[in-house]
Amino acid sequence: MTLNGANTYAGGTAVNAGTLNINAPSDTSPLGSGSNTLVNVQIGATLGLDTAAHNVAFNNLYVSGGGTINLATTSPNGLQLVSSNWGSFSGTLKHQHHGRRDA
Repeated sequence: MTLNGANTYAGGTAVNAGTLNINAPSDTSPLGSGSNTLVNVQIGATLGLDTAAHNVAFNNLYVSGGGTINLATTSPNGLQLVSSNWGSFSGTLKHQHHGRRDA
């Protein structure tokens, strides 16, 4: 599933199976508008976040689970993880920037 468009949801995001790709439509976080953003990606599941040419700050992001998170951007400041907590995440994080993939 791929989500495009504005997101006014303020709850957490859980990916329990399969792949959820989210394309940021603007410079705002596509993961919701709450003060704390909870993201859980289970083992075997994948969350893809692509900010394209937008500069998106993910504020107060709390990440947990053991799945895979793919981050992508074409902007030098496209992914900003501000006050994020990844202490409960034991999965794989991959980053793609300007066509180069770092794992």
